[in-house]
Amino acid sequence: MRAAAWLLVGNGAYDLACCASILLGTPTPLANLHMRLFAVESDRTNAALRRVVAYWVATYGVVRMCAGLLCLQAATPKHAAKHALGIAALTYACEAMAFAHAMAVGNMSRSRTGFVVASSAGCVLLLGVSATDAGVLCPI
Repeated sequence: MRAAAWLLVGNGAYDLACCASILLGTPTPLANLHMRLFAVESDRTNAALRRVVAYWVATYGVVRMCAGLLCLQAATPKHAAKHALGIAALTYACEAMAFAHAMAVGNMSRSRTGFVVASSAGCVLLLGVSATDAGVLCPI
């Protein structure tokens, strides 16, 4: 469970750094990771869309980081840590579904977005397994 918690803290910090980078409005490597997922160049440079993407990335980044930090606290009851991992898993599931839908309707680059969908689905499985108790998945 500790490895999954550190993954969440690191990924949450990365998401918040990406958010700040996107909001800067200049083409930085962190901003490009998210904005280059869009299939159309005008979408990548649209200021309003950039703000929405940054808000969305920050939202799930904060949830992931807080869930990871909660799991790392020694005083956190085991059931609370398992539920925190479940909530974090839901953020990855929502991310995978949203990107899969956008890819299906043609708004996103298939090659780049397919990786995001697959890695998010993998994180859902990893967090589900990390929240197990004697091999039984924790109900989310």
